Amino acid sequence: MEAVQKMSNGDVKKQGRSAEETLSMSEMLEKFKTEMESAGQDDNAEFNALRLCSQDPYPGDAQRAEEEEAWLQEHSYTDPAWMMERERDPTAAAMEAEVAGVLRDTGSHEKALEHFTLALELDPGKLDYWALRAQANFTLKNYREAFRDCISVHKDIRPVAMWKIGGRVLSSLGQYVLSEVWLRRASRLTEGNDYEALLLFQQTRIHRFYDPLTEGTSVQVTAYPCPHCKREKYCSLECRTHAWRQHHCHLCPSANPPAAKLYDFCAKGTTQEKGMWNSMFSPMVMARIWANILTRVKELGVKGEPTKDQWARAKEPYRRFLGFGVSGFVKQIPKMLKIMQAIFQNTEIKYKIDELEFERRYYQVACNVQSYGPPCVTWHEFVAEFHRTARPGENHRRVAQEMRGEPKDVTFGGLYALQSSLNHSCDKNVDVMDAMVDGKPGVVIRAKHAIKKGGELYTTYIDTSMQRPQRRAWLYRAYHFWCECQRCKFEGDDCGTCTQCQRKAHKDDPFSVCSRCHRAWYCSPKCQKVAWKAGHKKICKAWPST
Repeated sequence: MEAVQKMSNGDVKKQGRSAEETLSMSEMLEKFKTEMESAGQDDNAEFNALRLCSQDPYPGDAQRAEEEEAWLQEHSYTDPAWMMERERDPTAAAMEAEVAGVLRDTGSHEKALEHFTLALELDPGKLDYWALRAQANFTLKNYREAFRDCISVHKDIRPVAMWKIGGRVLSSLGQYVLSEVWLRRASRLTEGNDYEALLLFQQTRIHRFYDPLTEGTSVQVTAYPCPHCKREKYCSLECRTHAWRQHHCHLCPSANPPAAKLYDFCAKGTTQEKGMWNSMFSPMVMARIWANILTRVKELGVKGEPTKDQWARAKEPYRRFLGFGVSGFVKQIPKMLKIMQAIFQNTEIKYKIDELEFERRYYQVACNVQSYGPPCVTWHEFVAEFHRTARPGENHRRVAQEMRGEPKDVTFGGLYALQSSLNHSCDKNVDVMDAMVDGKPGVVIRAKHAIKKGGELYTTYIDTSMQRPQRRAWLYRAYHFWCECQRCKFEGDDCGTCTQCQRKAHKDDPFSVCSRCHRAWYCSPKCQKVAWKAGHKKICKAWPST
């Protein structure tokens, strides 16, 4: 191997852009720069959160660094990098490097590594090639080879890119003190202007001090994918086993190939596609309902074709979920109907999914699906704790500026028997609310006021800030019933009809409106008093306007 340390400065070409790029972090860094520039338009334009963080070594770091160096030697990380001796040909080397760059950009990292190695063998004095091969090895998690490439270039002429790669290798190996040494050198060579080096240093320091606090705890959640299809992921083996027994045994593409089309569509994350789907909920919800029904049929010990009674018993849990809608909707999404039919004609027990069955389940889900999210995300808890415990001052103000904005909402969806069994009232007496249930995000039902024992619980299906005609029209269109709740009985439509006696007003003499709620009109004080005593008193209040 030609020793790079013996090269003269005249052999060293100025570091090019290709050696400076770090593909895995470039987008994040660009976003960070933009945020920092926008945050610095006030009186604190010189402030930079990364520069606020110290890179000073801690007491005992020297001893720890010696221990980490010993570990590297023991595991052969400090051996010379390997490459074949070839006749020097810079032109051919440049061509190989260009080919390697194309392969790298298309994701062929192993092939790219071969060509970077050939380029390096043809021109070992080119520092860019050492950096590019080190980056390729790091991408492939060949940490030993990546680090050997980095130390093959003498520290006095080692490019910034290689200091950063070496620091990332050491951090990945858990050798955090030496990682800080390398990343600190990268920061100093650029006089603190390399955002990536600054960010990598702080990430390493965070891992160094906080990872030991979470060892042996359940802070990190391991995903448990389906071992057959890899399409579904679960938080535990228990959940995976439960899902398999309940529905996934019928929907797993490895056991039921037609289901792959359903998973392919769901993976797009879209709610609208012509001929395929047009709803806010996922078609997987319907598929799981049918799969659950098949599981219940099997649990009944059915052999051969199930009887009508057995089908009825298997479907019984879903009868409580009422569904209303206009027939013929399935004709708008014929492709999804065909997918579902193919899936459930390929199961051990055949399930006939005709247009009527499809529409029934569709409207069951459409009328009952409940979206929800955790009432308080971890970010909110962190910010609250920071403001509670931090000492007031300039540093507190500067750090607080970096915590502006809100995180993205986390939304789930599901079918709940209790929530779906609640009838509608335009004057509901309960709220369906997001909450943590048994340590998991879910929904709870809370009374808005005292409810007598045996009294019915009412929720609302629509926006009740609308006037009565609009509310009734929406309910009739979506749920096929004419609302006669307490509020609708004692509110009117307009000033042309007496809410109590239904008398019609003269065109030029409209009836007076209730001065409190502005939702009822009366032809006389007598009608108003009768309505007040009969029930208007209970619902008369300043309702939100539309």
